[in-house]
Amino acid sequence: ADLGVEGQKDRFFPLYGVGVNLMIPLWDGGATSSAEAAARAEADELAAQAAAERARADHILRQRDIQTARATRLVDLAREAVSLTERRLQQHSGESALDPAEETARLGAQSDHTRARADLLRAQATVAQLRLGLM
Repeated sequence: ADLGVEGQKDRFFPLYGVGVNLMIPLWDGGATSSAEAAARAEADELAAQAAAERARADHILRQRDIQTARATRLVDLAREAVSLTERRLQQHSGESALDPAEETARLGAQSDHTRARADLLRAQATVAQLRLGLM
């Protein structure tokens, strides 16, 4: 649209005009179809990446579940070992401290009990780390 005032010598008159341009491409050289193909290829690539990430996450979760089950079993075994070493320690606690063989057996039982408790704590820590996703 054009609006304004025009003048010649000492006369002024209004000026106005309206025009419409319309462009319709008859042929774009394949730019549209190639842009669509590129967009589809990019979408396919993103979908493949998402599927790969989902598969990776599922694999990690399955591995963590397997490791947690194994660590839980180790906790159970460590508890049994602590229980056995406690019984062995109780058996040696009432014996005479004068006999060197008995004293050696008692010290061995204490050492085994301490080791079993440390193993239990390590196994429990491993289970906790796996459940928190730290491993």
